[in-house]
Amino acid sequence: CRLKLKRSAHIRSVFELLSSVRYSLFVSSLEWRAECKKRAYKTVLSLIEPNITPSQLLENAAWLDPAHYEDIVEERFLGHLCGYPLCDNTTKEVMTFCVFD
Repeated sequence: CRLKLKRSAHIRSVFELLSSVRYSLFVSSLEWRAECKKRAYKTVLSLIEPNITPSQLLENAAWLDPAHYEDIVEERFLGHLCGYPLCDNTTKEVMTFCVFD
């Protein structure tokens, strides 16, 4: 009976240790995701501006996903710039869109 109590206490302590490790991994993954989002946001803001060099685009490409790139193109267009980050041409006409129900 004593062996059984020692064994269950040992299993309980191992389980508690694993739970704390899982929790710390979960927290660190949340922190990592938040840091990635911050970095992607800063990258989007920097690529909206004109005069982007190819090296800047390549350095920052790892932080972008298709949605971020779409945001860059859209924001540049709204700022009357070509949507492609390496192009500094301005747009001459602003297109209007009509949405019908």
